Amino acid sequence: QMEEEKKDLTAEDEKVAPETPAKKPTGDSGEKNASPFITALKKVIAFIRTKIIGSEYFYLVGAFALPVLLMVGAHAAVGFYPFGNSSILSLDFQAQYIYYYENVRKLLTEGGSWLYTWSRTLGGEFMGYVAYYMGSPFNLLLIFFPKAHITLGATTVILAKIGTMGAMMGLYLHKTGRTTGLKTLIFSTMYALCGYVTIQQYNPMWLDALVWLPLLVLGVERLVKERKIILYIVSLTLILTSNYYIGYMCCIFTVFYYAYYYLLVRPEILPLYENNNRGIKRFFSLAGVRSFIRIAVATAVAMMMSAFMLLAAYYSLTFGKAGFSSANFAFNFRFDFLDVFMKMLIGSHDTVRTNGLPIIYSGLLTLLLLPAFYMSKGIPTRRKVLGTILMLVLIVSFLINPIDLAWHGFSTPQWLNYRYSFIFSFIVIVMACDAFKSIKDVKFGHFAASSVIMLALICVVQKFNYEFTLGSKTLELSDMLCIGISVLFLLIYLALIFNYSKNGENPKSNATLFLAVALSVELLVNSIISVAYMQSDVGVVKYNNYSASETSIVERYDSITGSIARLREIMGLVEEGDTSFYRTESTMYRQRGGVNEQMAGDFYGISSSTSTLNKKVIRLLAKLGYASTSHWSKYLGGTPVGDALLGIKYVLTTDRLSEGNGNKIARNNYHSFDPNIYVTAYETDEPSQLAPPTNKLYAKQNTKALPIAYGVSKNVKSIENVFSMDAYLVAMDFQNQLINTMLSETTGDVNVLKPLKATYTTKNLTS
Repeated sequence: QMEEEKKDLTAEDEKVAPETPAKKPTGDSGEKNASPFITALKKVIAFIRTKIIGSEYFYLVGAFALPVLLMVGAHAAVGFYPFGNSSILSLDFQAQYIYYYENVRKLLTEGGSWLYTWSRTLGGEFMGYVAYYMGSPFNLLLIFFPKAHITLGATTVILAKIGTMGAMMGLYLHKTGRTTGLKTLIFSTMYALCGYVTIQQYNPMWLDALVWLPLLVLGVERLVKERKIILYIVSLTLILTSNYYIGYMCCIFTVFYYAYYYLLVRPEILPLYENNNRGIKRFFSLAGVRSFIRIAVATAVAMMMSAFMLLAAYYSLTFGKAGFSSANFAFNFRFDFLDVFMKMLIGSHDTVRTNGLPIIYSGLLTLLLLPAFYMSKGIPTRRKVLGTILMLVLIVSFLINPIDLAWHGFSTPQWLNYRYSFIFSFIVIVMACDAFKSIKDVKFGHFAASSVIMLALICVVQKFNYEFTLGSKTLELSDMLCIGISVLFLLIYLALIFNYSKNGENPKSNATLFLAVALSVELLVNSIISVAYMQSDVGVVKYNNYSASETSIVERYDSITGSIARLREIMGLVEEGDTSFYRTESTMYRQRGGVNEQMAGDFYGISSSTSTLNKKVIRLLAKLGYASTSHWSKYLGGTPVGDALLGIKYVLTTDRLSEGNGNKIARNNYHSFDPNIYVTAYETDEPSQLAPPTNKLYAKQNTKALPIAYGVSKNVKSIENVFSMDAYLVAMDFQNQLINTMLSETTGDVNVLKPLKATYTTKNLTS
């Protein structure tokens, strides 16, 4: 009957249509007479609606923006610039990396050599720096920031990496069919703001691996399941070129994940019971040999594509990188099993020092969802077993000392232990996402029971009264910040998941939105706590200079901003007046670090600090009496003679014998300028708003300084142990010996440096 009514209506419409023709647009309306601007604007709006907002990938915008906004909120809470005078510079970031950033920014904007630099100890290769510290493509953002705001540029690079982590994780979850819509943002943000990220943002070169890891895993899955290798090659190449050290750890994980995923989706490798030739044939056709060859070839291609970085790193390491300590391969447990659970709680960060535990906080939601992963009937048993094995591989690696050392390239890490712990966060977040997808297959009563067990474990953690050693002080695990907040959020999540299990599929329900809001608050709180802990543990550097006290007129040069300003003020005069090639050094180091200041001050010196050291140069400087050991050298302990031999023509200094240090005046880097050798070549007022206007900056010229290269006797090659520290020789005697050998063909013994006789008396001290 309905079909007949439709036919009748259609017939009526056809009869009426000819009698009521459509009106043609008049000259005052219609598209023809619309202004070109309005027409173009309508096309742009239509494009945005259909192609961008309507795209299935529009969620990536939120997956990028949400973690960035939350981390910016954490930075604002602790007073990072522009919300205060603090900065993200801490640990080696303030002493090393920020100067490498400035050097790379200069190369990108002004040009120069990427292969060699004179701004490291006596000059040397630079690609080793790039391969370890500066290989990230995100560093291209530095070109938009001037020298005065290089710290803000570095912060922007870190935030861009965090946002891209969220986007890449969201893409992985979407492509594998695990989540859609707002649920994607929940788990991608958990990954982008896991505990590893909040702490390791102070080591930005390690963050790129987290950016590309989801693509690497997706590439492995496509290689196994669809025999496609392009994504795997591209993602592994990006990881290896960004940082070969963390890339090595990702390669180890790839081996484990390949085995896990192959057993998960290609189970034919297991039942091979035939005893005839057909069984052998079946093994080579189905059991993974072809797949293994495929991933081996793809890995080799990725390594060849990143060889320009890998070979540069290898070349740099051949100069004799010396470890801080020898590796101890004793077979022992590093910590207790309960510590693993404790480290997954909010605010559980302990320390980045040598006794620090793995950084595996991944959001409290993972603790609630992991039991559901095993209780869900919608998740195959094979997935549960293999996922558990993969997770246990990481836990065992944390626990057992030799395995942990293998992950770190068989070298004991100095501070910031368990540098591969982000892989654990990735695994548990994906498992939690699978559990959330099949949450309806779990009875809420069972879910609640597992939650009670979690709460009981938290009470056990509280009873243990955890304490962490921070150098000379200790940090207690806060009952309020860790235990109390963890219990609060677990109860909130329990209620929200109950609501979601009942109403989550209802389009009118806000259950997913409420869960996303609660998770965002939790991640923000943890980020604030972690950054605050870092400040109390190792401290951070101010963004700009500040007074040492409310009444003091002495300026604290803790910031790189003020450091660069004063160096460029005087160095600009030197460069304008002397265009020859020479070395320059400085006694105006920042209070916290600064031995790499020449990279930002644009001069050539002998000071440097890097993990890619040149052992022979370090030892030569030490023999000459300069402060030089292990991975750093500093302009301390030299003499006018040593400066002359090394071509140090200018020394930048102030008219103050000391620099501000807290509320006291302490000698920072004393250097005696003999008026018979040093003259004041240039001077200028100190570019300061805090220090007295009478303060001056000087460039003292060593009138005896030799050029960078000069001719000497060939006998200099015969000096024994010139690069050896085996036999002790006073630096002054060594300098005399070196000069005599240089001049041995033209003169006799010359004692440039002569010892003085000194007498001293002792007094008995009484109480």
